[in-house]
Parts: sequence; structure tokens; C-alpha cells
Amino acid sequence: MSQWPIAILPALVALRWAVLWRRTRRERLRFAWLAPTGALAGVLVGLCAVGSSLDRRSCFGDDCRGDVAHFTSSLDASAGLGTLILISSALALLTAAVLAVTTLVVETVLMVRRHERGDAGQGNVTT
Repeated sequence: MSQWPIAILPALVALRWAVLWRRTRRERLRFAWLAPTGALAGVLVGLCAVGSSLDRRSCFGDDCRGDVAHFTSSLDASAGLGTLILISSALALLTAAVLAVTTLVVETVLMVRRHERGDAGQGNVTT
């Protein structure tokens, strides 16, 4: 399996984040909340898809669906859609989290600057 499909979702998250800097502050903050949430949902969907494709024949004992070694071997063995969703969503989650923190820091700095500018403007007014 080629590696480029894994980078599509993180690239779309970064592209949307860059486009939002031309939009309103409300849209940027909404994205900072929803992008990591959506990526986390994608990780859960990927885990469910990989978990449902586990081969029960290689299990030892009655119930081995929670076996970590079995789960990681299924990731290595199958390069299916579930693995692609899981890895791509995990990278998108990392990207979205970094961009959300960046957005919150920049918006906080902008808010402080607006507040300072507003205080300086009110100080010059005489009554």
C-alpha cells in the first residue's frame, strides 16, 4: 500500500485551518473545537473497523478480542480500509490538536491586544 492516502485527511485539516484565517474569529474557534472531535471520531471508527476484521482463528482461549498482540498483528497483516482510516484519523487528530492549540494561543494574543488598544483609546478621551 502506498503511503500518500494516509496524508490526505491531515492535509485537508491543515488546508481548512489556513483558509479559516480569512474568516471570522467564531469560525476559527469552532474549527479549533470540532476538528479534534471529528478526528477522534474517525479514530474510533477505524478502531471499530480494524476490530471487526480480526481473525478469530488465531485466538487462544475463549475471548481474545482485547489481546494487544493480536490487535497489533492484525494492523501489520491487513492493509485494509480500517487500518487506513485508523492511521489517517490518528494523524489528523495530531494535526488538529496542534492547530487547535495554535489557534487558541493566537486568538488569546489578539484578544489581549484588542483589549489593550481599547483601554488606550479610552484613556485619551476627556470628559
